[in-house]
Amino acid sequence: MFTVTPEGKRLFVAVFVTGFASLNTGNNLMYMIFAMLTSILLLSLIIPYINLRGITASLKFDEPVYARTPALAGVTIVNHKKKFSSYSFRFSIPLIDDKGLYIEKIDGRSKITKTHRLLFPSRGAYSLMETILSTQFPFIFFYHRKKPQGENTLLVYPEIFEVKEKIDAVTTAVAEVQRQRSARGEEFFYIREFEYGDDVRNIHWKATAKRGDVMVKEHSLNEPDKITLVLDNISYERDDHFEKAVSFAASMATALLTNGFSIAFITGAESIPVGSGMAHKYKILDLLALLRQQKIDDCLFEEPTGSSFVLILSSKASPLSKLSSFASKTYYVDSL
Repeated sequence: MFTVTPEGKRLFVAVFVTGFASLNTGNNLMYMIFAMLTSILLLSLIIPYINLRGITASLKFDEPVYARTPALAGVTIVNHKKKFSSYSFRFSIPLIDDKGLYIEKIDGRSKITKTHRLLFPSRGAYSLMETILSTQFPFIFFYHRKKPQGENTLLVYPEIFEVKEKIDAVTTAVAEVQRQRSARGEEFFYIREFEYGDDVRNIHWKATAKRGDVMVKEHSLNEPDKITLVLDNISYERDDHFEKAVSFAASMATALLTNGFSIAFITGAESIPVGSGMAHKYKILDLLALLRQQKIDDCLFEEPTGSSFVLILSSKASPLSKLSSFASKTYYVDSL
């Protein structure tokens, strides 16, 4: 695709004026100037096309990409032309207002890989087919662009920010629930036979002497802490509040999993069962990267059955605010 630059428009005017003057005056010098300008015009159209012909580009991210967080991408440029080099072109992603990566020269039958810093403004799926190669070589009269081959889509996760104080508050609330369980005698569940890997400190010596087999005590607190995060995604009045809620939920989930919690995640129409570890983290982030607002009529929310759950609500007017009295913690996005 060609775009005429301001200089190119002036060239068109010059070609028209000299051509008109040549026909009216019959002056040989004017014909020579007209021929020269016409040749430059044709070269300005042909050479950029040849320059970008046979050039492909691809992007590779070694780390997950988060919104509003700088990410480093490996850009591989390949020149498939056998003999001809390509000069002075730029690789860019207009969807993110990227200034692009400038390539001064790449020889025929060769490739180069460069690191490029990118900043995606928001979460979601980005089509990397929208990347472009562009050049004004050898002159500046036309701006030639083409779409190179590359990966189809890139999933950009929500922005992650610091939530240490919030995590401390949730941890304190969960610890209080466990303390109440222990006070009610729920900490010690039952006695069972010893299994390989059990802590010898949990051996119940009286039961061992009585049974003749090694018996151990089973405690409820031996299991990882389990928390259910509930995100309200029902019709926010402001889009920026919804994006803030999604980022806050992603930050909370990431921090809780990093601190060793097992978490379940629930939205208005989707849910992810309890899990832990990095794979579970990215399962939640995949959901949040594409999460959209929904109407109340479409909400399939079911009340969490776990003893510890955290609500992330749009405001006190949220339809889910009725559950706040049962939650370990409730956060209203409009007051964060």
